[in-house]
Parts: sequence; structure tokens; C-alpha cells
Amino acid sequence: LFVMMRELLKRNNSATIKYPFEKVKLDNRYRAVHRLMRFIESENERCIGCGLCEKICISNCIRMETSLDENGRKKVGNYSINLGRCIYCGFCAEVCPELAIVHGTEYENAAEQRSYFGYKQDFLTPIDKLKNQVEFEGA
Repeated sequence: LFVMMRELLKRNNSATIKYPFEKVKLDNRYRAVHRLMRFIESENERCIGCGLCEKICISNCIRMETSLDENGRKKVGNYSINLGRCIYCGFCAEVCPELAIVHGTEYENAAEQRSYFGYKQDFLTPIDKLKNQVEFEGA
């Protein structure tokens, strides 16, 4: 009983955080809302439209529409992820050959309507954040 009272009366020994004002530091392997990456130098999207993420998705939440451009290469026209159905398993990020889709650290994704979940522009990395992005050389 004495130990409990001593710990209760200690100052600044709280295990909880003040959530809206303090954010939880997440682990690097945390799988939150998806991000679609761009190339730093050209600012073009990394996605080549292979469709592997759409095929491997076990919850069927990824939709992709592709077309051929003037050079005969695939171009992604519409890319959507239904976050209401997504189980955040990470298979889409693992299978992507171009590292175009990754899981970000943004975990505050509540919305009032289902229609707010899942459009390409919501997931695409903004140009201003692209300047802070770091790419590492492969081995």
C-alpha cells in the first residue's frame, strides 16, 4: 500500500500522454495510411502500373486503371485504396517492385463518411514534402 501511494503522489511519473498535444512516437515498422511515392529529381510518380498491389490485396481494397501513353508505356490514370476495407497487412508495399507504395506514419485517419477514404491525390506524396525525402543507395 505504501508503494502504491508513493508512486501515485510522484510528480511527472505519468504513463499516459496528453494525446492531442503530444503525439506517440511510432516504430519504423508501423503500418499506417498508405503513401504513394515520387522520384525526387523528376517529381514523377514511381508507380509503373504493374498491378501487383491490386492482385495481392487480400481485402480487395486497391483499384487501378491504366492506359498506354504515346510511348507505349503504362500510365496510371486512377488509383484508389478503400481505407474502410484495408486491413493494413502490408502485402501491397512488400510486392511493389518500384517501392511506389509504402505505409506512412499518419495514423489519424478518422472521417465521418466513407467517401472520404481512398483517392489517389490523398495518398500521393506532396511536392513540398518530397524535398525532405531521403533515398538510400541499394547494396
